[in-house]
Amino acid sequence: MAATDPFWAVLSDRGRKRGRWSREEFLETGAAQVGEILEIGRTFGVPHGDAAAIDFGCGAGRLTQPLAERFHTAIGLDISTGMLEIARKLADQRQRIEFRQHSEVGLSGWTTDSVDCVVSDRVLQHVRRPEDALALIAEFVRVLRPGGLLYFQVPASVGILYRLFNRARPFGYLRRLGLSTSFLYRFLGLHGMTMIGIRESLVREVIDRSGAQVMLVRRPTRRNRQYFVGKRAPGTSLFED
Repeated sequence: MAATDPFWAVLSDRGRKRGRWSREEFLETGAAQVGEILEIGRTFGVPHGDAAAIDFGCGAGRLTQPLAERFHTAIGLDISTGMLEIARKLADQRQRIEFRQHSEVGLSGWTTDSVDCVVSDRVLQHVRRPEDALALIAEFVRVLRPGGLLYFQVPASVGILYRLFNRARPFGYLRRLGLSTSFLYRFLGLHGMTMIGIRESLVREVIDRSGAQVMLVRRPTRRNRQYFVGKRAPGTSLFED
């Protein structure tokens, strides 16, 4: 998808398929979202510091760029080398921003309590197994400094229509027959992106067990969840849920 329709792969708006996202509009959504995330964080008094931020699953760097304007260092991590190439071109050698290829279910390259802010939007929903997504959430909390801000999004469930008409299944069959990703997407509307859901109660349990506290859960749709999480010092409770 990085070579076929990278902006739509990140922001899958039905009206923007097949290259209908402009570069400017795409990046503006990231600036607006990061501004909103940090404004909500400030209402709870986090993050305390501005040294480092991680954008996990950064894609084309839509959120990484505005994070770099607010933190001394912003690091975008993504599994796709194609997406990272696009992110670097869009960033145009900006200072205080770095993009790295990352494929592990974890953040072993970061020490505990070392990052002021972690964001991950429209990423955990594409992790193949819910248990891996939950492990990643625990890792986000681990690397966060006390007084840090974590934002991530993941659906609480997926709908019956998605389960019945998941386009990733026929996409996989036809790819094995030799049809290209570009052909399947452009002419048949198929892609390989899968989606999972995780019950809100499970997410809250992992966050609490990891030593953080849910400050706010927004529910923009019936199934979608946006989590705003604060890292508390051991033995303290700093936030009201």
